[in-house]
Amino acid sequence: MTIDERRSLILKKIETQGSVLVKDIVSAFQVSDMTIRRDLDELEKTNLIRRKHGKAISVRGTSFEPPYQMRKLEHSAEKARIGIAAAGLVEPGDSIAFDTGSTSFQAASNLLNLSNLTIVTHSLTIVDLFRNSTSNAEIIVLGGKLRKEENSLVGDIALSTLKDFFLDKLFLCAGGISCHAGLTEFNSDDAIIKKTLIPHAHQVILLADSSKFNKTAFHKFGDLSSIDMLVTDKMPPKDLLTMLQESKVDILIAK
Repeated sequence: MTIDERRSLILKKIETQGSVLVKDIVSAFQVSDMTIRRDLDELEKTNLIRRKHGKAISVRGTSFEPPYQMRKLEHSAEKARIGIAAAGLVEPGDSIAFDTGSTSFQAASNLLNLSNLTIVTHSLTIVDLFRNSTSNAEIIVLGGKLRKEENSLVGDIALSTLKDFFLDKLFLCAGGISCHAGLTEFNSDDAIIKKTLIPHAHQVILLADSSKFNKTAFHKFGDLSSIDMLVTDKMPPKDLLTMLQESKVDILIAK
C-alpha cells in the first residue's frame, strides 16, 4: 500500500465514522504510531481533518468543499476506472466540455492520444494536462475569476463565453447525486457553471463514484433527468437506480 492509498483509506474511515481515535487508526493499519501521526499531520495541514484529544475528526458538512487534493486521494482506484470507461465513449473529432474535478481529470488523462479533439474547459489543471502533452487537441479555455483552491475559472466571464459553444459531450462531476435533491455541488460558483454547461451539450455524462450516491451537497445544479449517462464504479442503490431508470439515464459500470 502506498502512502497516498493509506491516507485515502484513513480519510474514508474518518469521514464514515465522523471521528476516530488515533490509537484505533494505528491498530487498523498496523503501522507505527509515528507513521499514522505523520499521515494525520499532512491531512490536517490541508484542512481535511482536525485533531482533538487523541481523535481525528471529520470537518465535512454540506457546504464544505473537499480540497482538490483530498478528492484526488479519495476513491482513487474507482476514479481511475471511471476515467478509462468515460474516455472510451469519445470519438476522434469530438468536441468535449470538461468540468472541474478529479474524476473528469482522470477521463481527460486517457484522451491525450486521441486525434482532433476540441476541449472546452474552465479547469486549469486539465489545461495544463494537455499543454504538457503531445496531444493535438484544440484547447479552448473559458475566462473568468480564478478559484485558487480548485485551479479553475468561474464567474460572469466564464458564463458569457459558454453561450457561444455547442458540444458533442460534457463530462460532469458532482458533490452528490440523490433521489430527493438530484445533482448537487459544494460551491455555488461551480454549480452555476455546471448548470449553464448542461444545455450546451448533445450528451451529458456524469462521472461519479459510488461514494456520491444518496449524498447531498450545498447547491443544486440539475435534476437526474439533466444527464444522459452515469459512469460509475458500481450499480446505484435500488431507490436511486429506479429514479435514474425512470429518467432514462443510461448507466455504465466501469469494471
